Amino acid sequence: MKHIGWLVETSEGPMLLLLSDHAEALTYCEDGARPVKLYVDEAELADHEAAQEDSA
Repeated sequence: MKHIGWLVETSEGPMLLLLSDHAEALTYCEDGARPVKLYVDEAELADHEAAQEDSA
């Protein structure tokens, strides 16, 4: 599994942020709360990236 981003709950529903946006994700968290790590299956990600490259 590969950590790729963050999930935070907002008043408008869940928000997904990129791994590089950790500081922004924290701004949506209440005191004491932390963003939830989002993971993907590395093999599925590799297959997706390969298919995207084939289409380009």
